[in-house]
Amino acid sequence: MEEVDKLNNQFIAIKKIIDLTKDILKSKKEQEKKLKDKKSELRLFKIKKAKKDSFIYQKTKNESLKSIEELKQEYKKIEEEIKKINIKITELQSKRRPDIEQINNYLKALNMSKYSVNQDYKITISESSIIENENLRIILSEGEKTTISFAYFMARLKLFYNKKSLKDLVLVIDDPISSLDEHRVYNTSYLVSKINQEIAGEILEKTDDKAQVFVFTHSHLFMTNIIRILGKYTSYFQLERINDSINIISKNKVAGYFDTFYLLLFKEVFEFAEKPRIIENFNEAINFGNKIRILLESFMKTNFISKFIEQEYRNQSSFDTKKLKDITENILKFNINHQFSNSYFKGVEFEINNENDLKLRLINIEKGLHMDSHGSIADYYNQYKLSLKEVQKLAKIVINIMASLNPNQTYFYIEAVKNK
Repeated sequence: MEEVDKLNNQFIAIKKIIDLTKDILKSKKEQEKKLKDKKSELRLFKIKKAKKDSFIYQKTKNESLKSIEELKQEYKKIEEEIKKINIKITELQSKRRPDIEQINNYLKALNMSKYSVNQDYKITISESSIIENENLRIILSEGEKTTISFAYFMARLKLFYNKKSLKDLVLVIDDPISSLDEHRVYNTSYLVSKINQEIAGEILEKTDDKAQVFVFTHSHLFMTNIIRILGKYTSYFQLERINDSINIISKNKVAGYFDTFYLLLFKEVFEFAEKPRIIENFNEAINFGNKIRILLESFMKTNFISKFIEQEYRNQSSFDTKKLKDITENILKFNINHQFSNSYFKGVEFEINNENDLKLRLINIEKGLHMDSHGSIADYYNQYKLSLKEVQKLAKIVINIMASLNPNQTYFYIEAVKNK
């Protein structure tokens, strides 16, 4: 009996487990069904969202494309307006004229002080006589026309450009010294070299702030002076015709100077100074005296042109004692270690060993120096007949002065003369 009860209890327990399992399985099926329903709902939701997003995207895209097209049309209208404005600005600029005072200052700097431009932009002589247009061709020489045009060009540059626009400016200057005399060549070369400074109104240190300036010339004198002033900031190229072709040759590393009037004059004076025997001849004394004077004038202007175009010196007629002292003091100021030990001709009366010697030599010959290349070192009808031997001494002193002020240039000249 006990065994039967035990089996019944076990059966009841097993049945309970089976019923519980059935309940669990039933619950699981219900959960699976709910999960499946939820997945279906989620899928439908995603489909609806995708459709909605696609609609919004298409709508936004169409609106954006429409806005872009409208902006393009506006941009075209603005461009057309800018073109019209630029045309008007160009027209106004073409009618705008440079400052008259600027033009006249440049004319003075270029040794054209007797000419000026009046309020009507007509050229006048000595501020009184107006040159009419039909008479310009007759009255003005080719060199004067070139100088006046260049003065207008420089003033016009200062009118339209400034420091901010320099880096975008490219200047091409084609031989601005056509038909100019020697002294105007020096002045013009200085202004060409300093164009960046002239436009900016100050010395520019940064290369990025500077304009590019290309200068074409047939003149070695003009070219060498620009190279001397600008130094490392310039490059020199030469066009050479070989058979039927033209080649551009870089000459940046060329040493020495070129066969110019200046070098030929130096050669003549130097050979005269070195002559071992002198036969007195008054005509030759005057002839060589004037050549020596012109050589020293040219040297002074070539090397110290910046001093001579300053406002206070623009109308000077001679190198007086004060100006010569100013030049000497400037040399010592900017060349603290300058050594006066470059005298080529030896002898107590020729050598320049210090500042006092230089001042003495310059002051002793200042009466023979003039700003213009005319006038004589001695009057032909003077009772005192100038000695050729004394003129030879002057030649030696002048070459020593040149060697003391610019030894590199002078000894290049001497080597060039000796090697010819």
